[in-house]
Amino acid sequence: PIPAKARFRNNNNNNNNNNYYYYYLGDMPKSMQENGFNRSAIFLSEKDRQRDQHTQYLWLSSGGVVTHTHCDMDHNLFIQIYGNKTFYLRPPHSFSDLRLFPRIHPLWHKSQQLNTDDAATASSDGEQHSYHAHLSPGDLLYVPPYWFHKVVSNTASISATAWSLDYEHYERMDSIYRYEQKFSRFVHPKGRFYGVRLFLDLLLQRLYGIGATIPYLRGLLSSRYSSKEIRDLFPRNTTVFRTCQIERAIPLRHHVIQDSKFDAEVISELFFEISAAARDIMVMNYIEEATAAAIGWQGVYDMMINKLINSHSNNDTTG
Repeated sequence: PIPAKARFRNNNNNNNNNNYYYYYLGDMPKSMQENGFNRSAIFLSEKDRQRDQHTQYLWLSSGGVVTHTHCDMDHNLFIQIYGNKTFYLRPPHSFSDLRLFPRIHPLWHKSQQLNTDDAATASSDGEQHSYHAHLSPGDLLYVPPYWFHKVVSNTASISATAWSLDYEHYERMDSIYRYEQKFSRFVHPKGRFYGVRLFLDLLLQRLYGIGATIPYLRGLLSSRYSSKEIRDLFPRNTTVFRTCQIERAIPLRHHVIQDSKFDAEVISELFFEISAAARDIMVMNYIEEATAAAIGWQGVYDMMINKLINSHSNNDTTG
């Protein structure tokens, strides 16, 4: 969770006398948990009811506080106690329009866009995907996992949240990240570069179809790396990139290709067991993290650019 106490300057000069917004977010005190809410009513499972910490949080905020548009992995029951708040919500499949920060960025589950609350704004598929929920004392709002939301404190406000974990989702993702791909054992950085590039190409083809890799990478770059501020965080022309630019073909042995096909099959089947609402976000995160683990976070952007540059080579094994 973010730090429990914080304040930030009000640039509009229309808040309190100190010209600051204030908010508090932290674990709800035990006395409030025991006497305030019926645990059997606010959690989805007995497992959640038995957890001792990080299940209920208390929000205190001055009027004017706005949260960054973001998504959470858990079931969120939001309870408004005092004051008024407005939620602006978007479903998981609108993630590309929200331009999330890269997974390897500290703000990875947040939108790069500051203004995402316009209900009249349509997404790239031409449909409207913004919903408003105005909360007053006594109101409850359920926010499903991976639904994006921005919250505005219209007045001084006290709120509580109860989070129930999506245990099946956590188990699937844990299986995916604990699986060791064969290319990760390569000693030479160049071998890991080619290995992860081949593996991710095979994985994307299994998930989205033959020929999906190039359009997918273009979409990823457009969604997460289009701003100059983000691109400037990643060095260009890294050593691995310069070396591999020379060889358009992927010089891997046959058994390595077969191993990569097997790895892609295993991982893709695990992704297909994840709910469709979260799958596309998780795949995009996984691509960045797998690349960073293989060649370092500095090479993530270069690897995707390298793949696009060499995409028209007839000798490129990954097609």
